[in-house]
Amino acid sequence: MNPSTKDNYFSFGLLDPANALHHEILNNLSWYNETGVNPEYIYKYRLTDYLPANAGVCQVAVNICKFKTKVSGVFFNQPYGAKTDKIAQAFAGTMIRNNIPTRVMQLHEALVQIKESGLYASPVYVLTYPTRYNGNINNYHMATLFELFTWAERKNVFLVLVNDSSLTDSLNVNFEEDNYIKSRFAMIEGAEEWQ
Repeated sequence: MNPSTKDNYFSFGLLDPANALHHEILNNLSWYNETGVNPEYIYKYRLTDYLPANAGVCQVAVNICKFKTKVSGVFFNQPYGAKTDKIAQAFAGTMIRNNIPTRVMQLHEALVQIKESGLYASPVYVLTYPTRYNGNINNYHMATLFELFTWAERKNVFLVLVNDSSLTDSLNVNFEEDNYIKSRFAMIEGAEEWQ
């Protein structure tokens, strides 16, 4: 990448010109589109552009290594308004800037991919719109949520489910999936003071 172009990316203040990893990120910036991460969330936008620093999502991003040792994933079920996609993207950008490869996709897409061709085992997956899933209906064109959970556990993949509870849908899981979420996921629900 041209040095003057890199300087433009560094000017946003999220990437450090003294950090070799950040130079590598910029050299491969177009590749992140394939992971579902919009590159501007790596170099331009941060989580605190959409949420206060004390929000649960921000706290998980800061303490991701601690969470990964204690739970299989995090389920955020809070009212985000129209910011769900931006929050998911900014969370992924935070992980990438800190050398934690991350992919972003809708839950439905992940379930179809795991059934048809398998998923790439990235250390972190940020999955959005989980309320479009219904675990009580057999769909032979996609895997179940429980199959995704067991795949992630085998591959040591940390799952981050982001749901906007201000939407009218609710998460429809079967008994097995519900027990898995309750026993192996950190749940961050309800409105926080900043909302």
